[in-house]
Amino acid sequence: MTTDFGRLRAAASLSCFLALVALAGCAQKEAATGTLRVGLITPGKISDKGWNASANDGLQRIKSELGATVSPPVEGPAPTEVEGALRNVAQQGEDLIFLHASEFDDAAKNVAPSFPKTTFVVVGGRSVGPNLTPIRFAAGQATYLAGMLAGGMTKTGMVGCIGAAKIPIVEESFQSFKKGAKFVRPDVKVLVAWTGDESDPGKAKQQAQAFLQQGADVLIHNANAGGQGVAQAVSEKPGALFIGANADQSDLATDQNLGSFIVDAPNAYIAVAKTVKEGKGTGQPYASGLKEKAVGFKFNDRFKGTIPAGLKAKMAQAEKDLIAGAIDPKG
Repeated sequence: MTTDFGRLRAAASLSCFLALVALAGCAQKEAATGTLRVGLITPGKISDKGWNASANDGLQRIKSELGATVSPPVEGPAPTEVEGALRNVAQQGEDLIFLHASEFDDAAKNVAPSFPKTTFVVVGGRSVGPNLTPIRFAAGQATYLAGMLAGGMTKTGMVGCIGAAKIPIVEESFQSFKKGAKFVRPDVKVLVAWTGDESDPGKAKQQAQAFLQQGADVLIHNANAGGQGVAQAVSEKPGALFIGANADQSDLATDQNLGSFIVDAPNAYIAVAKTVKEGKGTGQPYASGLKEKAVGFKFNDRFKGTIPAGLKAKMAQAEKDLIAGAIDPKG
């Protein structure tokens, strides 16, 4: 099926990212003539098995495939420390620095002019400059499909979304999830809550348990390390179901895991790094979604239950409609 994202993403998404990075010409020429130096700042721990882990996966691919020198990631700086941390990384002489969160956009905008030979790439960012560009994943297309699955699988008519920081990019993904769920089941009730801490699985587990007690039986998260707590709560509740976030999380609550919505950050990272190393760039931000195989949904092959064939068929058709623009996941 087209929604089985894992088999399709790698080959198709690389070429579409090669037009990605906006960058000063002198910086590109220098990167192209020597060993590429790459840094990374993440909003949380790279051990989260999700969003932050995917950033580190991308960094390690750059190291292994391009022979780059990569700095240890700066993990989870406090909001007031992000700009200082970014300046410290840039002062090491990096050619390319990834900031793996939309909330890092202001810091990158403030710091980038001081380091014209460094390319700053903000995942989910808004700002564009001579050496500053965002990657804009259409994650809502993937969460719309996840919502359809939740709406089709719930028995109680109630599902839940658990986030960490209440930021626009995650709010939008949950809105798309809600829209997908209501497409399949118009009377479904969608609960949403925020823990405020992406590094604390305990808080996320408590919130998940509260939702399960209220009657929700399908839970999705976008809480980074907190997702492990959501999965634990689901595992302890017979009949409850889990949907993973940002990466293949089939190893969490495996028997009760329907699948994961995926954002292919590693493939984007390697493509951006290759663009910088080769001294190319168009000066434009890049938006990428289902069409480019940069986001998608992957079913969990080890799920112990059964997903109706009719529901999978609806999701497959919805994916085609999303690509064609016949469905607006945000509307």
